[in-house]
Amino acid sequence: MKILHLCLYVLLSGFTLHAQIPGLQLLSNSLPGKSGPSLKSAAGLIKIPLDSNMIVDFSGSWGRAAYSTFRYFDSQADPRNGNFLADSTSGNTSIGAEDYYGYRRHRLIAGNFQQRYRLREIWVCTSPANPVPDTVDITIGDSARSATYIYQYTNNTNPGIRIITQGRKYEWKKVWEGDTTVQYFLTSVRWRKMFYQEGGYWMAPETNITGIIFYGEPTGTGDTTFNYASDEVVAKAASRREIIRNLTGSNFYNVFPIKDCDSFTIMRKGLQQTNRFHYDTLVLQPQKDISSSEYYDSACMAVMKGRRMYYQMMGPATHLLQQTKSTSWRPVDDTSADRRDPLSYRILGKNMYSIAYAYGSNPNADDQYTRQKNGHIKASGTHWGIEPGNELNGVYFPNQWLDPIGTGCMMLMAIDGWKNRWGKGYGVKNADPNFKIYVPGTAGIDVQYQRAVIKFLQYAYNTSHPPIDYIGFHAYPGSLKKGVGPFTSELPGSHITFPSDKGYYQDQHKALASIYREWRGYIPITINEYGADKSFLRTKTENGMYDTTLFGIVQYDRFNEAQSLGIFLVSSKLMGAATSEAERVQYAFKDDEAPNKSSRYTNYSGSGYLWYYHNKDWQLDSTKYWDNYYYDQGISRALFWYGSGEIIDSTSGGLFLFKFRHSKDPAKVVYAVWKDSSSTGKGIPVKIPVGIVSNAQKMMGSFKSLQPVYSKAEVKNGFIHTRATALHQFFFVTEKIRPQPLIMKKK
Repeated sequence: MKILHLCLYVLLSGFTLHAQIPGLQLLSNSLPGKSGPSLKSAAGLIKIPLDSNMIVDFSGSWGRAAYSTFRYFDSQADPRNGNFLADSTSGNTSIGAEDYYGYRRHRLIAGNFQQRYRLREIWVCTSPANPVPDTVDITIGDSARSATYIYQYTNNTNPGIRIITQGRKYEWKKVWEGDTTVQYFLTSVRWRKMFYQEGGYWMAPETNITGIIFYGEPTGTGDTTFNYASDEVVAKAASRREIIRNLTGSNFYNVFPIKDCDSFTIMRKGLQQTNRFHYDTLVLQPQKDISSSEYYDSACMAVMKGRRMYYQMMGPATHLLQQTKSTSWRPVDDTSADRRDPLSYRILGKNMYSIAYAYGSNPNADDQYTRQKNGHIKASGTHWGIEPGNELNGVYFPNQWLDPIGTGCMMLMAIDGWKNRWGKGYGVKNADPNFKIYVPGTAGIDVQYQRAVIKFLQYAYNTSHPPIDYIGFHAYPGSLKKGVGPFTSELPGSHITFPSDKGYYQDQHKALASIYREWRGYIPITINEYGADKSFLRTKTENGMYDTTLFGIVQYDRFNEAQSLGIFLVSSKLMGAATSEAERVQYAFKDDEAPNKSSRYTNYSGSGYLWYYHNKDWQLDSTKYWDNYYYDQGISRALFWYGSGEIIDSTSGGLFLFKFRHSKDPAKVVYAVWKDSSSTGKGIPVKIPVGIVSNAQKMMGSFKSLQPVYSKAEVKNGFIHTRATALHQFFFVTEKIRPQPLIMKKK
């Protein structure tokens, strides 16, 4: 028998296959026009259809890579029936090896055929890109949808099918033939060539595998639990609209005047574990530290009655900080911990319990699972929920980065210790079932990363709706390249974009719809960071530092930087209110640094509404409010109860006309019109169809006062005539008869 195995190995030196499937037949390399032996009932086989909604990339590389992972499965060829069209597109990317291929050095890609098939053949296309043999492992059956199997998967995992193939040219090869019923599969693509260093980065070589095709026979409906949603379900979820008040949020990390909180409904408060936790002990802060103390939270919420504050936690606990000397580390228990293991996040799970115990609203939370220092707090009711991480898909802090499997494992402990698998002392839901938990926001609108996290949690909880409450994204101008995310209209020579061009609206809808499709319905989506990111406007100064403009925003028309930021913020908010966003939170309320040349080297030093200095006794020495504070907040307060955003017109050139309705008095309507462009010229004539109305008023924001400027609006034959410019114009009316469809003139 050993001699026979050796002979087979020599025979298949160019191609090796190992499988553990009943009915398997080993095949030699198949050349175009030739195929291996066929099974008797193979005449009715079809090419099993796959679309991008059926594929998730657990390595996290899809959303941030140069190419789509789906390119492994999108071939137009049909080699079994004689169409050997070369598949020259690859799902590979040349971005950093560890960051986007997983620290276990493989791309782990999951698929769901949406129904059961008798799988009969697998074909792959190889290319000349990398002549070194590649390995493709394919797991089929229930293991492919097991969260445990997925997070424990390594290059030593024994799969159902192992293919080692070498590319010399573009050609299709039949690499497997068998007979087994399948709906789910898990594909691991890895490279036998060593990773190499280029320009200071570790790079992955091109894979020689460019296409994978499955052939089989449909056998029935199968399991629908994890199938993606229909267009009707997605449309219903995407039809939801929030009111402006729920899109008026701010991040803050330092103290600012309490009196200014009342214009916000949402506060996302940064929380460093290094400041608050020592192992599993919650360290309560002294009252004088009003930037993060329980006292300040209570004072803030006394002003923000009926609104919500939630924590955003990042970084390691104190003991890990002592090990690493870095606040930018993933929240594992130890530096040697396996990031793809829920048990690596036990301390985080206990900390999550303590957060919900102390700041949630459940007076009956079990006392035995929390430890506190410097006092004791229970059910203070000051916080709405927690986001247990921040931009875990980002690679700017390599030791903080997690792939979707790592984030999924962390979430299992942060939610409820994976349904109390290791006891009841883990996760926010065990302390307060109503305490909200957010899937941490990604750097950019990384839809594919969040899809993979959702899929992992769906598999873990065996339901399409695992116990999470919000999905987060971060959307700065320029944080996404053209065609990838919501900001698709770029200025020549700059990555900075305008927030309300036509591409923004279309891509925003597409991004949200992708999440609803994966979730099989509506789940609240929060844009919990947006605003001015100056990193895309930086230039090196003589001393080697990165100087920037004070505000990270393109200037609009004749307006200065601070005013342009105000225009940008309002445009973004109005766009959000015309999609199904649940929350929108600006970064930040206060500038990180003062507006002077010695402090202009960070991305966000001019991103806030104000700057100020405080002395050692935490008393304010000086405060300056930027023009954007008055413009944005004045308009936001006036629109506080308006919502149900509807686009009346969205033409080329950045022209928008939106309609919002009062949530408490539906007869009251406001129309918003503006042209989002760096140069508006004389503007665009617009006829707004308002119908038969009364109490018509025009409102425009002020750069110097929280009180907008009002004037009487003239209505002629059911229309208001105006000229759209960079400044937003708002027309408030009370409807008597609904208006006719819009007619618009353009010059």
